[in-house]
Amino acid sequence: MNNGTKILIVDDDATHRFMLESVLGSWGYSTDEADDGGTALQMIQSCDYALVLMDIRMKTLSGLKALSEIKSRDRCIPVILMTAYCNGEALAEALMTGAVAVLNKPLRLGELKTVINKAMGQKCLGE
Repeated sequence: MNNGTKILIVDDDATHRFMLESVLGSWGYSTDEADDGGTALQMIQSCDYALVLMDIRMKTLSGLKALSEIKSRDRCIPVILMTAYCNGEALAEALMTGAVAVLNKPLRLGELKTVINKAMGQKCLGE
């Protein structure tokens, strides 16, 4: 059990956020939701999230731009990006910017669980 470890879900698709909230809740995580990268940045300033799960393509502030800003503020917070439109350039940029992983939508829940567990188990070298 994850004892309410807090994950921020960032996606402009409300249905996808609801599905992730349900799945992560069943795995014992506590979740908050944001519908764009800008809102996520504000939420990260006021809450200590163990992990951010974020879509790449969003209307107001993309996941790649939000990832860059998150890492400039706190390089130790693990960020997993999700996309339905994966291309090599976006994947390379995401990983170079500091994403733990980039998962393709529709998500495979077993893969998601494995990646989250791995990200939560890694120690930041800056600590």
